Amino acid sequence: MIINEKIEIIVNNRNVSHYKKLNYIFEKGGDKILIEVKDLPKNSSKRVKVECDICGKKYTLTYQKYNKNISVDNELHCKSCNNIRYKKSMQEKYGEDNPSKIKECNDKRKKTCLERYDSEYVISSNYSIEKAKTTNMKLYGSIYPTQNQEIKNKIKQTCLEHFGVEHHMYDDNIKEKIKKTNLERYGVENPQQNKEIRERTERTNLERYGVRKPLMNDDIKIKLKETQKKKIKENYNDLNIIKIDDEMNIFIKCDKGHIYKTRTSTLYDRLHSETILCTKCNPMNSYSTSGKEKELIEFIKENYNKEILLNDRNIIKPYEIDIFLPELNIAFEFNGVYWHNELYKDKDYHFNKYNECKKQSIFLFQIYEDDWIYKKDIVKSMILNKIKKTKNKIYARKTEVKEINDNKLIRKFLDTNHIQGFSSSSIKIGLFFDDKLVSLMTFKKKNNDFELNRFCNLLNTNVIGGASKLLSYFINQYKFNIITTFSNNNYSDGSLYKTLNFKYLYDLKPDYSYVIKDKRKHKFNFRGTNEKKRMLENKIYRIYDAGKIKFHFTKKIK
Repeated sequence: MIINEKIEIIVNNRNVSHYKKLNYIFEKGGDKILIEVKDLPKNSSKRVKVECDICGKKYTLTYQKYNKNISVDNELHCKSCNNIRYKKSMQEKYGEDNPSKIKECNDKRKKTCLERYDSEYVISSNYSIEKAKTTNMKLYGSIYPTQNQEIKNKIKQTCLEHFGVEHHMYDDNIKEKIKKTNLERYGVENPQQNKEIRERTERTNLERYGVRKPLMNDDIKIKLKETQKKKIKENYNDLNIIKIDDEMNIFIKCDKGHIYKTRTSTLYDRLHSETILCTKCNPMNSYSTSGKEKELIEFIKENYNKEILLNDRNIIKPYEIDIFLPELNIAFEFNGVYWHNELYKDKDYHFNKYNECKKQSIFLFQIYEDDWIYKKDIVKSMILNKIKKTKNKIYARKTEVKEINDNKLIRKFLDTNHIQGFSSSSIKIGLFFDDKLVSLMTFKKKNNDFELNRFCNLLNTNVIGGASKLLSYFINQYKFNIITTFSNNNYSDGSLYKTLNFKYLYDLKPDYSYVIKDKRKHKFNFRGTNEKKRMLENKIYRIYDAGKIKFHFTKKIK
């Protein structure tokens, strides 16, 4: 029933004649008048307060929907009660509470689908499958949305935020919830452990396939293998698949001409890790050099055609240098997040390697595995800059300095171009070339002092004199006593800050992150009195960096 007897409405061109006929008094269109609810037009979209005649639930509903709802038995039913009424009515008329359970309805639906789509179900018809593929290719660039790397990463990120794991089924709370639900419904943790369900499944299989388990039927086995082969070709359509045998071994030709044999599980793992797929280029169970490290080597070889030394143990004994470019005195170290955690490397390992190289006047660029997987474009851009192969060069004098207040632009630029990603700041100064942001420097205020907390250029772009121009703008526009900043020994020797006249203060000891799955997570995410205990219980280990250097800049008093 309707709770409010009267309601306020606004007179307009569509309803003016209706309310004049009912003798309501008003001067012109746009006037507000109080009317009785029963005088509303039956198709009015005005919301009224109502109460369910069955359960007494109070809610709002458009007058049009109210009239439609009471048209059956002159009673108002809320959504829950309406479902009960619908099921009761279906039970009285057809003996089932849902049309999908009625044999005649199912037969009719199947017949219509067969006539229209040549399949008993629309979703399994070639028309629906091809349409879905076309739409997905248009929207995501792949046959299935989950083949799109951006969507994969988004799913992982959402699961990590919500559950702390990359897939919700890895979460212990969800596993326990499923077991609890199964125990409540079936009396067992797994439905197939329930005798009644198991027997019902076997009866259905006997009716359909003549066997208790579908895989005991030879026709089903053949059909299943063909379906699997078809799906593999669709899922990996960008690979040069030569053939798939009856044992489901996949034979693929790689870019170097190798024909290698693999399985779907291996392919999935290697694609997930973004490493070399070929089992000849990247052999199985090869521990000397990982597939990702080989990718790094290949990238450097593609862009640097002079002498490259690999896995050298003579330069900084007893340590090994993964990749060394003698002419540039630059070395590269690839740090796998599992084999380089505290179980296998002590906290000073990366710091000591950095220092040993520094004694030999060698700059050691340390690349962590998760950066190579998830920030590969940024790492590649940094490498090209180190080996002086950056593609684009812009002179700072051709750019325009602007202060930026758009935090979305700042976040996007830093996440796309800076290895450490976004960091909040109070002052953001950018260089623009042809109205495009090409260089950014941000500062965080601390009392009368400032911290220069981020500086980076656009990927694969060297803005010559950009850092100097940005810092000069800040010095001229803002009052300060000291500017502090830090260089990270993993990928910087602090030479940029020395060029900008920053003075060395001191070295910081190696800091640590926690390894969760294949990613490093900042220790602040795990702060607490029992931090170490919780980490050990969950077998989550620390991984150390190579330390930092603190610099400061003091403004000269004129």
